[in-house]
Parts: sequence; C-alpha cells; structure tokens
Amino acid sequence: MISRFLYPFFFPGGLFFATGAILLRNESLPQPLIPYLPLFLPLIFALNLLLGLRFRRNRLIFALFLLAMALGLSLLYPMQPKIYSTLALLLPLNLSLTLLLPEKKLGSALTALYGSSILIQGLAVFWLEQSWPESFIRILNRPLPFPLPLEIQSGMVQFLALSIALLLTILCFRRRSQPFEAAYFWTILLTAIPFYLHLGAQFTLLFFNLAALALLTGLVETSHNMAYRDELTGIPGRRALNEALKRLGRHYSLAMLDIDHFKKFNDKHGHDVGDQVLKMVAGRLARVGGGGRTFRYGGEEFAVVFPGRRIEDVLPELERLRQNIASAAFVPRSKGRPAKKPKTPPRKNAPSRSLCVTISIGAAAPSPEQRSTDQVMSAADQALYRAKQQGRNRVCS
Repeated sequence: MISRFLYPFFFPGGLFFATGAILLRNESLPQPLIPYLPLFLPLIFALNLLLGLRFRRNRLIFALFLLAMALGLSLLYPMQPKIYSTLALLLPLNLSLTLLLPEKKLGSALTALYGSSILIQGLAVFWLEQSWPESFIRILNRPLPFPLPLEIQSGMVQFLALSIALLLTILCFRRRSQPFEAAYFWTILLTAIPFYLHLGAQFTLLFFNLAALALLTGLVETSHNMAYRDELTGIPGRRALNEALKRLGRHYSLAMLDIDHFKKFNDKHGHDVGDQVLKMVAGRLARVGGGGRTFRYGGEEFAVVFPGRRIEDVLPELERLRQNIASAAFVPRSKGRPAKKPKTPPRKNAPSRSLCVTISIGAAAPSPEQRSTDQVMSAADQALYRAKQQGRNRVCS
C-alpha cells in the first residue's frame, strides 16, 4: 500500500514543495542560486517539452503552456494585486482540467478547443489589466470567512478554486495511481504560492522552476512504471524481474508460481473474471513474508525472489502463501457489486457463488549443479511442473 500510493504521491513532488517552503521561510534565496534561476527554467521547460512530444503527453504540453503564460503575466505585471488574484483563480482550475483531458493528438478538435480557451484567457487577463470591472474585482477580493496561516492574500473565490483543483488531482491520482497525476497536485500548490503570498520575481521564478521539475520527474517516474510495472496487477513485471536477477548475490531462493487451471477458468467465466483473479492473487503474493519480492512473469505465472534466504527458510513462507490463497473465498465482481465493501451489507436475493482459486509453486536455490540465475529459474520451473503433476495446489522444491 505504501509503495503503490504514498510513495508516488509524496516523492518527488513533496520534496520540491518542502525545498520551496524551507527557502521561503529563510526569506531570501542563496546568492549563488539567484543568477541561475532565469536559466534553469527554459532548460527544464525544454526538457519537458521534448519528452512531452516524444511520449505524446499532450496534457504535459498544455500544462507547460499554462505555466509559461502565468509566469509571463506575473513578470510583466509584478506585484499587481489584480493580476495575481486572477492568476490565483484561473491557473489551478486550468491545470486540474488539463489533467482530465484524454491523451489525443494535438490537432484533434478537443485539444484545439482547449488550447484556444487557454489562449483566450491569457489575452483576456492582458487586455482587462487596464480596465477591470469593479464588480469583478469585488468578487475576487471577497474575504474568506476564516483566517489562514501566514499572510495569505487570497479571497474566497481563489481559495475555493484551489481547493477544487487539488481535490480533482487527488481523485485522478486515486484512480490511476501514477506519479504524473501526483505531480499535478504539487505543481498546483507550487504555482499558487507566489500569487497567494504576493512574492517577488525571484521567488516566483523559484517556485515555477520547482513546479516544472515536479512535472518532469513525474513524467519520468510514470514512464519508468510503465516499463517496469505490470499494468493489470500493479506489481513489478518481467523486465523488473530480469533487472532484479542481475543484482542477486550467491545466496538467494527463487520461486515460480502458477494459477491452477487458469485457462479453463478463464474460458468458463470470461476474461474479466480472469483479470480479477490475477489481481487477487497478485495482491496476496505482494504480501509474502520472508523478504520476498513478487513479480508477474507472464500470463498466469508469477515469480518470487528471496535475496539472501536459503530454500529451507522460504518453503514455510511459500506454504503459508499457498494456504492463504486456497482458503480465500473469491467472489467475482459483478456489474452491480460495489468497488469497496459497504459498511452495511446489502440484502441478498440469491447467495453469491464463490470460486476456489489455487496455485502451484516450485522453488529452487543456487547449488554446485545450478549456479547461474537461468539455471536456478529452470530448476524452479521443473519443481513447478512436478507440483502440477502431483495434483496441483502444492509446493515442490
């Protein structure tokens, strides 16, 4: 749970936010850093843009467009309360809406429409700077009904917009659990600080640098996850297993696991139910004890690596794992079944049909006859084959 949700959310975006907060608390930037702030930002923007174009991340390109426009207006009209108040309202909302866009071609009608709306907003802010309607200014400056820490110069409308934007990013992250969605949360916070605290040009550049870095690292982390983590089950995939095997020392144990009769199970109940079985098994395998790391090897087959553990030590852990899965009552999730278990169980018109899911396990460790990881994996596969020959739902070594 921690590695799949908390870690990608708080790292590295939370680190950038903490860096900005510490520097802001000191009330002055380190002198060696100041001359480089205007140089870092174009470099980070260029890297973001190149990666966004290379990986076809249109949401990232729109986010960069928004950051560049907001930064340009804030530097063109420094310390202008009207400009800062408007940007504090529009930027968080637009960034969160950008996150909701599908990854389509830049030339599609939807992306063209959204890009035009961003450009119109920027031109409107620029044009209205000289002739703001008094009614609009009063709405923006309507005070909050409660005090906030620090000397935050924000009205109720801006604070509501920021809260909605942050909530949307959290919901998107909860649904996808990717670092890129979490990066938007920290980007919105980092770019809101200069406008809420009415900071000068140096700190504004600092926070926009950190926001662009959050987007860049979020994209890199997401690309890494796509390459090394299995999309269906959420656990590391075949490529991650190959990398882990290269880093093993001389002492380790390796287990190969296979879901029993999965093809017949899949054919009888459908691919959707088969995917649910894979997720359930992967979730339980990820909690294996003994310091084991679980990987999806392919199809219905998984691998568990125990660095520094003898085969005698891991066999009890594998047996507990087998019993845990065999004793679990698996009920396929129907269309009307809620995603989470309700507090009050609903009335059942008909009893739910639970299905029995079992796994077979083969384990092996290095020996004088099998020294390389390929040989150990082959031995574990042979042990898995023996487990299936002996009736399945068992551990062999």
